[in-house]
Amino acid sequence: MKKHVFLLALVCLFVTQINGAGEDLDPSLIPLKPLLDKTWEGFLKAPDGSAEFRVIREFEVMDGGKVIRMTKVNRDLNGFGEGFIHWDDIEQKAAFFFIEKSGAFLKGFVTAGNGAITFEGQMTWPKAMPQGKQTYDFKNTFEVKSETEMVDSWFHNAFGPWRPGHRIPFTCRQDNPDKKAEEIAAITKTIDSCIGWFKDKDFDRFFGAVVNDPKYISILPSDRIIRGYDQVRKNSVIYKDPEFKYVRHEIRNLTINLSQSGDTAWFFCNLDDINTWKGEPANWENARWTGVLEKIDGKWVLVQQHFSFPER
Repeated sequence: MKKHVFLLALVCLFVTQINGAGEDLDPSLIPLKPLLDKTWEGFLKAPDGSAEFRVIREFEVMDGGKVIRMTKVNRDLNGFGEGFIHWDDIEQKAAFFFIEKSGAFLKGFVTAGNGAITFEGQMTWPKAMPQGKQTYDFKNTFEVKSETEMVDSWFHNAFGPWRPGHRIPFTCRQDNPDKKAEEIAAITKTIDSCIGWFKDKDFDRFFGAVVNDPKYISILPSDRIIRGYDQVRKNSVIYKDPEFKYVRHEIRNLTINLSQSGDTAWFFCNLDDINTWKGEPANWENARWTGVLEKIDGKWVLVQQHFSFPER
């Protein structure tokens, strides 16, 4: 436990404001420039070749160009990792530290040459692997083919002699205004479906707009919180009552932000949701609505939302 606390404290030492691509890179880190400020996308193949898992890697300059932050996301396998590269003035080398969501961590040094950027060091798991070492040596090379192509190759001695691990070709995903506009339009449609479904009481439209997951959460202006997809379906029974009638709805000032990885979005808007219950008004007027969406199996769904009123 003390070791994990120490590791988290070490990571926190490096966490400062990220200022982005506009920062001047420290001369000692310039050899790593081919990796920087791009969204690298590749696919990790299962050992038997039966499946592929999307991997996103990003390298960002921070702390006045003295540190590089690196992240790895694999949503298919619920994986995430984050680390930092900095100049080690004692060893006179670029050093790195990286920690995975699983608790595994990597540390060592980075070198560049012969068209490749190489991370070498040790990897440690929270528990020993079956028939393998808990801590072992590794070598991870990023062979830069062009400004938009690289190959990630892994080697290790976890089970004795050195052996190759994964080999992932990565491409740099370029900004495509048309593609982004297409995604924003799809996100907008999902947001509207979360309210507009009630006009025709199209329950399939409603249920299809929210994630089918127990982790779904909806925070209402009252003290009420809806948790999980099953609770959404259970609470929807009231809307079947013919005394509950749609009048109109309007979404204003809609602002949508898309993540660099392209599979997460968050939004803000003002909402009028005008209805009647047994002939009496049942309205939300000028509600503030924020939420998060995720693209799952090619479809945008709401995973979390929060409603509030300015005067409350």
